[in-house]
Amino acid sequence: MNPGSIKQFGIEPGVKVKAGAPIGKIDNYNNEGTKPYTSLHLHLEARVTTAKGRLVIVPPYTSMIAAYRRQIGIPDGISKSELVKDQYEVTAGCR
Repeated sequence: MNPGSIKQFGIEPGVKVKAGAPIGKIDNYNNEGTKPYTSLHLHLEARVTTAKGRLVIVPPYTSMIAAYRRQIGIPDGISKSELVKDQYEVTAGCR
């Protein structure tokens, strides 16, 4: 994500965002914004405060996959807070 774009969207520590809200712009330029630096990608981290007040990092992968699946019109694939086996998944060794 372009670090400069985050503030343009009003994102800062402690801000709560709603599902689907833009939080920044993805790009592949270096910090000077002058030339392609890498492939398009996004670093995402989610943190939750526990009942005991401890801040822990939680893996957002399951929620991201479920949201993507819903967006393209297929069931979210979640059962008991875990992703179910995807019948279309390509596994290692397949050709």
